[in-house]
Amino acid sequence: MTDKQTNRALKFINKCRYCVLGTINEEHGVNLSILTTQEKQELKELWFFTPVSTQKVVDITGNPKCELLYTDNDNQINIRGEAFIVKEIMLKKMMWNTWVDIYLPEGPESDESALIKFILD
Repeated sequence: MTDKQTNRALKFINKCRYCVLGTINEEHGVNLSILTTQEKQELKELWFFTPVSTQKVVDITGNPKCELLYTDNDNQINIRGEAFIVKEIMLKKMMWNTWVDIYLPEGPESDESALIKFILD
């Protein structure tokens, strides 16, 4: 990707409130999940909050290869990469937003909250 393409992609990603994560598991095949975009993403790594007790966490743990789809009414961007589950409390506190309280009311110190770290191929 050129610098211009990277900047356009990053601008597009940061204006999208949600994206779709596609994971794979051997039993059921493809699993699609909606994720809320963290504020001020960087294109090298993308970060998302998730409850630990979800199928996407099981899928990522078994197979980190996955894909993200960002879309609006006119455009879309697919990004392939690998995802990892991160449970470091300090990192969760640093990235915590007030909207996360709706999905993870126990807070960033809870064992039920985790981050998905997505690294682009």
